[in-house]
Amino acid sequence: MKKPLSKKAKGLLLALGILALLGACIICVSAYAKKVMNEPKFEIPEAEPLASATAIPDSDAEKLLYVEKLFAGSFGSVNNVSKKTEFSISDESIVSSAKDSDLAVIRYAKGQILNDVGETYESFEKKEGSEISAPSFLCNSGINECTFEQGQTGDDGEIKDENYYFFDFDLSPVAAGKSDVFNLGSDKKIPEFLSGKLSEMCTINDFKSELISCAVNGKADRVYDQLRQISFGRTYLAEAEIEFTGEYSALGKINIQFEIGIIDKYDFTWYGARFTEKAVYMNPGDEKTLPAAASVAEGTEQSEFTLSFVSSDESVASVSEDGIVTAVKSSDKPVEITMTLEYKGFTFTDKCLVTVTDLEVKE
Repeated sequence: MKKPLSKKAKGLLLALGILALLGACIICVSAYAKKVMNEPKFEIPEAEPLASATAIPDSDAEKLLYVEKLFAGSFGSVNNVSKKTEFSISDESIVSSAKDSDLAVIRYAKGQILNDVGETYESFEKKEGSEISAPSFLCNSGINECTFEQGQTGDDGEIKDENYYFFDFDLSPVAAGKSDVFNLGSDKKIPEFLSGKLSEMCTINDFKSELISCAVNGKADRVYDQLRQISFGRTYLAEAEIEFTGEYSALGKINIQFEIGIIDKYDFTWYGARFTEKAVYMNPGDEKTLPAAASVAEGTEQSEFTLSFVSSDESVASVSEDGIVTAVKSSDKPVEITMTLEYKGFTFTDKCLVTVTDLEVKE
């Protein structure tokens, strides 16, 4: 008669069994992992960046000249351009001989000014068929500082909008003051405007202003050499004697100094359709929204334009009217997807290649 196993022996046998089972599992997982790792994968070829119509110029003067030429040429060929002016007076810049208790009146006067000062500047929006001449922009001398980059670095450290040049120029006020884009003629109307706007509370005497800074910034489509946005900013240091009248006459006369900021903003709209990526890679059964961008005038209703997509081989990759492509089966030959935008008598097209493969797509 066999002697029954002790509790200690039973525990040892159970532990050995568990270890054997774990070992078998590890062997199976390792074999599967090795098999998966050895399976061939489809490596996406590195996409060739879209070539710039114009490479980044070498010198700061050449960079500014490039922007000047784009600006001058845009007005004759752009589909739509709008201009608006922003006006500001910095609280921090106000220096006055008035008592601190009277500064509230000055800030009230500032509020009255800012509400309507934009009326002294011409704002416009070009419509199709209309002609607008570009203001002169000749500032290729007197550059204090220049930043000119392809793309922008986001908060996550990634480079974005690589199809655009972003530029920022700090210009000499002496050189910039010779160009119409800084609208110095309109700026000279400011004292007249201020006197009229504040006539019920004060008169403005001995108004003087000095242009102390000028800047140009914006972005341009580097692939098509098209200006998209540009701003012309200038800052004045203004001085004046203010004599209060009417219910404010007790304040008497004060001397005041402050900074005036003025920015003219131009936005350019170029109609068109473009794939932001020229190649897409998928596995059968996958769906993906194509990287497409279409540009029409702001406020355009969907019924006013037609955007369509066509596949060169629906049996491999089909595409919906919304630009969603479905991979049907693998093929050695890429499928060509054509996007067409029809708008205001214009027709724009662009193409994207879709490759469908059975291999795992490796980014």
